[in-house]
Amino acid sequence: MLYYAHYRGFIANTNLSDGAPAFNINITNNFTLPKGFRAELGGWYQSRQIYGFMELEPMWALNAGVQKNILKDKGTLRLNVQDIFWTAPPSATSIYDSYREDFDVKRETRQVTLSFSYRFGNNKSGPMRRRTGGAEDEKSRAGNG
Repeated sequence: MLYYAHYRGFIANTNLSDGAPAFNINITNNFTLPKGFRAELGGWYQSRQIYGFMELEPMWALNAGVQKNILKDKGTLRLNVQDIFWTAPPSATSIYDSYREDFDVKRETRQVTLSFSYRFGNNKSGPMRRRTGGAEDEKSRAGNG
């Protein structure tokens, strides 16, 4: 997504008229691996952005996951890693006439998740039954259907 954001105003005794083009990219790739494994590799990038007085530095993240169906395909075991290189926490600067603010967020965006799902019941389903409404049932009883 590509866009241009422009801000105008007056805050902290400072005139504001600033903006910049910005863009965001998201990408996901799925892979079929040997022995019934599947993998996913994805990521995103957010360019430098202006939000009023705040200039946000570029951010990005790389994510990866692998999964395997087990227990006669009734169970799925998944391992996912988010923000592998820990590059997603935001960092920005705001400059006013009388002072400057810098901030770096130190939140833990890098996460590892291991999950297991189990599907109960029958894996095989028969043909779908055609459902009808009350009007169709009435026509059928009256001999018009």
